[in-house]
Amino acid sequence: MSIYKISNQHLIMFHDYLIYKYFKKNKYY
Repeated sequence: MSIYKISNQHLIMFHDYLIYKYFKKNKYY
């Protein structure tokens, strides 16, 4: 259970990082 929780949190952080990178690249952020 706790491993799944950490894994899920890591995926969310990675997703936010990709969005940040995308916005920065397109100068929306």
